[in-house]
Amino acid sequence: MGGSPEDVFPFFASPRNLERLTPPFLQFNIRRVTSDPIRTGTILDYTLQLHHVPVFWRTRIDEWKPPFTFVDRQQLGPFRRWHHRHDFTKKDTGTVIRDTVNYELYLGPLGRSPLFGWVHGDLQKIFAYRQEQVRVVFDSMGFGD
Repeated sequence: MGGSPEDVFPFFASPRNLERLTPPFLQFNIRRVTSDPIRTGTILDYTLQLHHVPVFWRTRIDEWKPPFTFVDRQQLGPFRRWHHRHDFTKKDTGTVIRDTVNYELYLGPLGRSPLFGWVHGDLQKIFAYRQEQVRVVFDSMGFGD
């Protein structure tokens, strides 16, 4: 991604931009945000559709270190555990944006069955869409590769 972390990070500081990065099939809708721009302790409540099932999700920002890192953690939602780290690393004349997600399903041993592969596949599609949208947004801002 072209642009420095200082150029790129502010886009992610507005929770409203999350809607732009989420696939339409999820019908993602932010319901409440306790601070805009985001900071440590910000709570985001949103709804989405997972395979046509409505889901409420609450996320808390546990770590906020602009312009290099932030971490969100699910407080309520479809996963037993969800920890999502966003890293912005300067490389040459641009920025590498990396998402690291650690999650666990509620279903115990069943969560390690083929269901895990199904969920993992869904997440890969969601993050592939996100990656493409980040590219589109930043290309339009003049920060393309």
